[in-house]
Amino acid sequence: MSKSKFDVHRPYVIELLEKSTSISEIAKILKVSRTSLKDYVNSRGLKELVKAKFSLLKSSKQPPLTLKSSISKECSLIKPPVDYTEGTVHEL
Repeated sequence: MSKSKFDVHRPYVIELLEKSTSISEIAKILKVSRTSLKDYVNSRGLKELVKAKFSLLKSSKQPPLTLKSSISKECSLIKPPVDYTEGTVHEL
């Protein structure tokens, strides 16, 4: 992917897209051509990036799935570590 003059504004453009700011408004804020900014956003997939971020955040708020497996059986076989340091004197 080639460099763009908009690359320096990328984090700010993404932030504004996350706030549902239109391409036209972002172009006015940055004082750039709307069509050039639109082409940049489309070529870099920034709108899709924002949509994916929102969907991931939305799905992470759901309770995690519990898997029914033999993990609980395996865990019952694991014993807590024994502390052999009680009563042991270590001289320096």
